[in-house]
Amino acid sequence: MRNVKGFLLSFCLLAHASIGFATEVTLAGSVSLPGDKDPRSMARIDSTLFVGMPTNGQDEIYAVDVSTPTSPFVDWSINLSNTNVEVLLAGEQYVYVGSGDTPDDFRVLDPVSRTIVASLNLFSSRAVRVMEWDSATLIHVYKNKGSGVDEFVVDVSDPLAPFVVSEADSPTNPVPPVFNWPYGHTSVGLVVSRIDTMTGAERLSYLANTSDQEVQIVRTVGPVTFPDANDDGAFRLGCMGDSNTGLGASTEKWCEKLDTLITDPSFEIRNVGCSSATAVWRPPHPIVPCGTNSYTHMKNAMNAAVDAVVVAYGTNDHFFGYTPENVLDVYLEHQATVTALGMGFYVFTTPFRFNNAALQALNDELNVLISATFTSEEIIDVHTGFTFNPDYSWDGLHFSDAGQQKRAERAAEKIAAP
Repeated sequence: MRNVKGFLLSFCLLAHASIGFATEVTLAGSVSLPGDKDPRSMARIDSTLFVGMPTNGQDEIYAVDVSTPTSPFVDWSINLSNTNVEVLLAGEQYVYVGSGDTPDDFRVLDPVSRTIVASLNLFSSRAVRVMEWDSATLIHVYKNKGSGVDEFVVDVSDPLAPFVVSEADSPTNPVPPVFNWPYGHTSVGLVVSRIDTMTGAERLSYLANTSDQEVQIVRTVGPVTFPDANDDGAFRLGCMGDSNTGLGASTEKWCEKLDTLITDPSFEIRNVGCSSATAVWRPPHPIVPCGTNSYTHMKNAMNAAVDAVVVAYGTNDHFFGYTPENVLDVYLEHQATVTALGMGFYVFTTPFRFNNAALQALNDELNVLISATFTSEEIIDVHTGFTFNPDYSWDGLHFSDAGQQKRAERAAEKIAAP
């Protein structure tokens, strides 16, 4: 598809305007940290970045105000009495601090009072290396491999009174996360921590790196409203759905039409939809090799290294006896999967069905659930404003070429950069 895109730029259907865009990367702002040591970790709550440092005779945690990305500044700092701060983990209100071999190697920092409000001694002679959330109230703490217990689960349901739930002797050393950053012309040095936020087509990446002990804020504006989640230079969309999405019929589907509307060469599609597919899991079937259900399609999309997905099911689910609630549960599961990976998520409303009033009533119920569950930025409306003629084929179920074009235009409204 990339080879024909230049051709389509010149010969795109005159009735439909194409959307061109140039991806740009700029340094929005930066701030140097005191001392001569490199940062180790970073966490973010609202408009404040918390940067952890090794002990250097100065403070070990710095709070950087990033409310104005072009003018970040060190707002305040805290001294932990010659403690190497190795890992910071953000909660809703508190920052959790993992440090080197000290009497209190797990601490709770209150950003409001700017003080340590609780601490734990995780009895191990090794430094904390990794901390991650197991659930909303449980933090998994991994220390460097030692001769005894070096893995802990800490309950922070009451952040002022954390306690160890379980501990174990890990068989291997923990592996800290690796923060990829391909834009070497902007970020100099080793990136030790990275936090991304996405607003429309603009991504702000907060980077703690070893270039003059800096925190940098890099602005990336792409051709679409989802990020290049895997930093491979492409903005790749996975189109998941049934016969109104998948390849194989004579009518070009909305996914391929969308690829001609968003003309930036870094935008790519991966159509993993399939005829007869449902959102809800169904056993594989030999006559449907491209996948009977959305779980197979999600696996195929992930294997294609997509950065976002669109889910477009419901019609066949109701035909096979599944409820609107069943479909919504699957959508929420897929949303959780992709957002945890920093990817984009969009959901098509369920299209109107002209050939079966009872099944159409279930489609309406599902659309009510979709509207109440997902944000307006995530929902792509493909059921209002469509008519039997000219938007559907003779069967009242499958879209005509005109209907698929309209679906693509609706998708472009939400997916293309403003």
